[in-house]
Amino acid sequence: MTPAIETFFKKTAKIESEELRAVLVSFAYLFCLMASYYTFTPAARCTCV
Repeated sequence: MTPAIETFFKKTAKIESEELRAVLVSFAYLFCLMASYYTFTPAARCTCV
């Protein structure tokens, strides 16, 4: 990871360097999951599925 990202997370949260990749992957996964939910839910309600 870049030093700027590591420094930011070390200052804002108690995240170790070894945990940083898992945190970022988890955030990206959750973001994609919620984005797809909020994208497809209105489309499904509109088509009465």
